[in-house]
Amino acid sequence: STLRRISLVNQQEDVLATGLPFLDSLALNSQVVLWASSFGELLAIPIEGGSPTLLASGPYAIPALDGTDVFFASNTGVHSVPVGGGTATLLTSLLNVGKREIALDSSYLYLLTIPSMPTNGELLRIPKTGAAPVALAANQYQPGEPDNGNTIALDATHIYWAREDSYIMRLPKQGGQ
Repeated sequence: STLRRISLVNQQEDVLATGLPFLDSLALNSQVVLWASSFGELLAIPIEGGSPTLLASGPYAIPALDGTDVFFASNTGVHSVPVGGGTATLLTSLLNVGKREIALDSSYLYLLTIPSMPTNGELLRIPKTGAAPVALAANQYQPGEPDNGNTIALDATHIYWAREDSYIMRLPKQGGQ
């Protein structure tokens, strides 16, 4: 695969990197482009191009990033690693995360777990510094529906997510009604 950047002003195309493994998911900020590859690698490249940096290896999911850290889920939990590379830190152990999208605010990350009994899919809030997750909502997977509801978004006060049964859910970040 080739990673390209195209200007919105003049449609000029710049090649950032070539010969990359299949891009499974993508995230970026003003400094770097991140992706999880189909080979289970989490990679970063400067937004201006250059050599990719391997941040972590394993079956990782859709990355999210703030100014200093990359956050990602794996089969064993939720992790962080510095944007420039380094040692990954396990923030919390979870066995039912799977390939899930993560949303961030200044203090927490939010994600939906895969369906498993007894919780049947939960919306979790985890401190960015690491700690036990707090379940904000349970039973977010509806039996008989495909498990593809991992879209999650935030505004200043609420969390929004899509369920498999076509409902868009909303909940205050602190939980409750």
